[in-house]
Amino acid sequence: MAHSQNLIVSPNGRYEAELISIPPKGLHYQIRDTNTNRILFTTREERGTRENDVKAGRFSQDSTQFAAAYHYGHKGKYTWIGDWIVETGVLYKSQKLQGFVRNIPDSAFVDFKGVWWTLDCACDDTY
Repeated sequence: MAHSQNLIVSPNGRYEAELISIPPKGLHYQIRDTNTNRILFTTREERGTRENDVKAGRFSQDSTQFAAAYHYGHKGKYTWIGDWIVETGVLYKSQKLQGFVRNIPDSAFVDFKGVWWTLDCACDDTY
């Protein structure tokens, strides 16, 4: 598990990701809002796989997302990267990359520019 950073600060300074041990599940990042000191969520390994330690993590440039990388060798060597929305803790997307990757690429993050959100509300959308 060498090379995982113990503490990662978001670019805007509002969030911190701290490397924590959760026995018997291993090492994961716990994301905290530094303004309120509230824990927002904890990263986890790929669903349906054995317990595993996180190998790397990073915030998106706009501090709205956090990605964490986990390595696997049971189906060939690959890296599973989960992308969580920081404010909600929702795992928004994931991807698998061949080999063991520690430098999480920008492609791990969702580009929300130009995305139209569908709201669950009764809205009058006439202009």
